[in-house]
Amino acid sequence: MFAAECYDGSKITGLAALVAGGPAFMTIPAKYENGVFRPLEDVAIKEGTLVQVNVPAEGELGSKRRSIKDLPFYGMWADRDDIIDGVSYVNALRNNPRG
Repeated sequence: MFAAECYDGSKITGLAALVAGGPAFMTIPAKYENGVFRPLEDVAIKEGTLVQVNVPAEGELGSKRRSIKDLPFYGMWADRDDIIDGVSYVNALRNNPRG
């Protein structure tokens, strides 16, 4: 069983605590009502545990996954004549690994 320490020194266990070499983070869907964040599912932490809430920017919640074409590195080899497409380039490297 994995365990991690929260801000107030309490422990959480399970997969939520498994973060390579760092503090444990859990994403918990919650609804903000009457000044209180209420989790929409069971949460495995001790009552009274101090937590940090990160609220996504307006309209960000529920947005679709970004396309790879939106990432800054997309097309960075577009001007290379020796790379026609990724698959054939990798296959050529595998067939002749020492160049």
